[in-house]
Amino acid sequence: MNEELKIILDKHQQWLNDPNTGERANLTGDYLFRVDLSGANLSGANLTGADLSGADLSGANLSGANLFKVNLSWANLSWANLFGADLSEANLYGACLFGANLTKANLSKTNLSGADLSQANLTFTSVYSFTLGKNFGYYFNGVVKIGCIELPLEQWLKDYKKIGRENNYTEQDIENYGNMLKFLKEIK
Repeated sequence: MNEELKIILDKHQQWLNDPNTGERANLTGDYLFRVDLSGANLSGANLTGADLSGADLSGANLSGANLFKVNLSWANLSWANLFGADLSEANLYGACLFGANLTKANLSKTNLSGADLSQANLTFTSVYSFTLGKNFGYYFNGVVKIGCIELPLEQWLKDYKKIGRENNYTEQDIENYGNMLKFLKEIK
């Protein structure tokens, strides 16, 4: 982490402790490719449009942060706190969100393709997650990911039995996934 970023984070921590001192972090549009911010407290920070691709934000506190249009492709956000964060139109392609808290996060028009949402808390978000049989799955913006396979919901509905058999699912697992897919279509 460079010295300028360390100063911004220190001032932000002061601001969090007492809004009359320090300064809220404003990293709007900054290029922070592969930066190590693991465990950082960026609660309420403004990161609009920043490039955090490949960054390590594991265990970071980003609650209430403005992450509108931020690039977090391939970033590590495992166990990060994103409670109430604005991730609208963000790019989370391939990001690791394992165990992340996304409660009440705004995920409208967010790219979650290839993202790992295993054990993530998605309470009060527009992402529906489920675990059936041997795989974790989620549904967002018309796309369903089950295990490593990501397809539009309509394609899953058409091919889930074939896909299940090709991947050695039990007949019970296939039936359970079929029921979940039909439920997702109803709530769509």
